[in-house]
Amino acid sequence: MDDIEDDAMLTIAEETKVSQLEPMKLTENEELLDGKKTDSDSVVEGLEPAKEIERNDFFEDFKNAVVSIAKYKQKAFSKIKVACEDLLRKYRQKKKSQKEEQVDQKELVKEKDSGRKSVKLIFGVLFVFSLLAIIWLFILGPSKTGFQEAIENEDFVLAAEIYNKEIKSDGNGFLLEAEPILQGKIDDILLDYAANNIDAVTTSAKLLEFEKFPVVNNYTEKAMLKAAALEKSKNSYVWGIQSFEENQYLTGLSYWMEVLVDDVNYRMVSSMIEDNELVYVSSGLLECSVLSQEGKIEEYKEGLKILLYWFPENEDIKRACESTGIQTSEKPDTNDVFSDEYDAYPILITNLSCSMPESNGTVNLYIDWVNQTEKVIKKITFMVQSLNEFGNPVYCYKGNYSMYVASASGPWKSGDGMNHEAMYWKNVWYNSSIKEVKLLRVDVEYSDGTIESITDSEKLQSLFASKNQ
Repeated sequence: MDDIEDDAMLTIAEETKVSQLEPMKLTENEELLDGKKTDSDSVVEGLEPAKEIERNDFFEDFKNAVVSIAKYKQKAFSKIKVACEDLLRKYRQKKKSQKEEQVDQKELVKEKDSGRKSVKLIFGVLFVFSLLAIIWLFILGPSKTGFQEAIENEDFVLAAEIYNKEIKSDGNGFLLEAEPILQGKIDDILLDYAANNIDAVTTSAKLLEFEKFPVVNNYTEKAMLKAAALEKSKNSYVWGIQSFEENQYLTGLSYWMEVLVDDVNYRMVSSMIEDNELVYVSSGLLECSVLSQEGKIEEYKEGLKILLYWFPENEDIKRACESTGIQTSEKPDTNDVFSDEYDAYPILITNLSCSMPESNGTVNLYIDWVNQTEKVIKKITFMVQSLNEFGNPVYCYKGNYSMYVASASGPWKSGDGMNHEAMYWKNVWYNSSIKEVKLLRVDVEYSDGTIESITDSEKLQSLFASKNQ
């Protein structure tokens, strides 16, 4: 572009020289014609005046024409000069604009570079965090993740291996993470059982697997108690249906009092009570009347209490209760398995022990007890746990369990009970290291349909006649 500018200036200069030279030639010619005479002029002086005038007119016209041409060429070249200067000015402006654009582009590039650096920084931070997460997942935390997965899949053998391994390496840190995982799975098992998704045998077998994890021993024991309560609840629902089929309405209603709210069958009980109120009330009052005529006053009163429990607003039941001195606010004892409240200790335990292991490792269970109440005990259930000489749980070789639910059916009147010389539980465990037995729970079911449940450790100790078990 600089070369173009130089060529334009050279062209303008040359044209300017031409415009200056040609007028000078014309002026010289003009002087020769006007002022300075030559030899030819002397010859011409003798011509006629008319011819001289014509000659002068010719030169005058010629002169004017030459001057006009010179002026025209000056104007033309002046316009060319102006045009070139304008072109040069535009060129310089364009070049300046290009330089400004280059500066802007450089600044834009700098901004882009700064943005790229920021993006690189962000990706760098994300990469570091991702790397740390991968390290934790695949190096530091595989056992914890694997443990949770094993528990969810109910692969308790694998879970126990991971548990024992992590206890040695991580100790309390691992236990803090493992405990809520185990408790959550135990709760899920109980919910499945309450919803009738699994049966009692499956529930018991699954809960026994958690004895492999000492961190939830207490939680497992409570879960076993709840499972036993749910089992009794479900059985009570079935027994109630069977009693109604046999037209034993008071018995059926008393069984249904043992159905727990957590049990899916409770909704069915509530629905049937509402739909069949007239039948249940009339049939129940009829049974109470028969008991009264037979002189069974206590059974008669208990029958009225059962009816009052289910139908507290029924006027016929209220009048019958008032006539026998029963307060309408008074209700029979209900089966709250998750409560340890009871009025008196129903039994006295005189012996809780186990036999010496036989040659094949089998161990028998002995429980001697006496009924201390005035009621008739219909059924009794003990939940116990086998221990070694150091007081630690011992697991059965067949089934891998230490807790056992022992039940027996009566009836037993006041003062009666069980003696291991006459009745005991045979081949309860298979393990030669079992030395003693621990009592975890007692459920006493009376003939009137009421149940007492004892789970509190201090209250359980109070059931023994001699040393604590």
